Amino acid sequence: MRLWEAATGSVIKVLAGHVGRVWSAAFSPDGALLATTGEDATVRLWNIETGQSVGTLQGHAGAARCCTFAPDGSMLVTVGDDATVRLWDWATNTLLYTMHGHIGMVRGCAFSPGGALLATVGDDSTVRLWDPSTGTLIRVMHGHTWWVRGCCFSPDGALLATVSDDTTVRLWDPVAGEQVNTLRGHSERVLNPRFSPDGDLLATAGGDSTIRLWDPSKGTPIRTLYGHTGRVMNCVFSPDGTLLASAGTDQTARIWGVNNGECVAALRIGHPLTRCAWHPREATICLAGQGGVYMLSYKALHCQ
Repeated sequence: MRLWEAATGSVIKVLAGHVGRVWSAAFSPDGALLATTGEDATVRLWNIETGQSVGTLQGHAGAARCCTFAPDGSMLVTVGDDATVRLWDWATNTLLYTMHGHIGMVRGCAFSPGGALLATVGDDSTVRLWDPSTGTLIRVMHGHTWWVRGCCFSPDGALLATVSDDTTVRLWDPVAGEQVNTLRGHSERVLNPRFSPDGDLLATAGGDSTIRLWDPSKGTPIRTLYGHTGRVMNCVFSPDGTLLASAGTDQTARIWGVNNGECVAALRIGHPLTRCAWHPREATICLAGQGGVYMLSYKALHCQ
């Protein structure tokens, strides 16, 4: 895994560890740590300041597909091809719970803003809600008709967004366990959803090479962002909500202005990308994919 110098694009740190594709990357809430998951079934933790490894979590029997920190940073959840959801105390390298229930690959996971709920989605077309304090299943929600690729909570926790190979984006009331809206517009599988920091927008990344912005309160489309030439695997808002980063199989990462939908920066990595993450306090994005993990500043890039 390589971290690139923000200003010049040169390598400043080389973090060796993963073998094969890196499927996800997530910053801790304070921005001090980076967690990554890969095809090699490992979960790796890195100190951003020093570039040193601070732990490797092992337990998944297949590729680890997604990871995210709890809002207070105390726990890390990972999901993978072995159909399990795993909760870790990353500081002590301790597996707290292994949750079973999904049939087939688990592809996405998200904590609610307060950390009281954990959502997971997978190839069994279900959305599952768990109590992370006990590792117990709360409910299973049905609605999607094909693999569910990703999920995220709104900043106030009132909505849960899920996306699927059935080309739909679905909004749920996580407390009542009911679906409240279905958003249609993507012409192929939808791979990742993300709410803006204020909750006024929902961005979705699709296999149709587009990113779509929605008004989640009304379920209506706002604009479509064009520029990628392959599947858009992931998108994420900047901490202030003015920019959106995206990563795709066309080997590019792009930064978009949220207000006008224009591409303001782009970078060709040279490898298909699977994930992008924005540092919680800095103008820095982390890109993960076939070639490893890269950390760059969008300010060093130009639109192409």
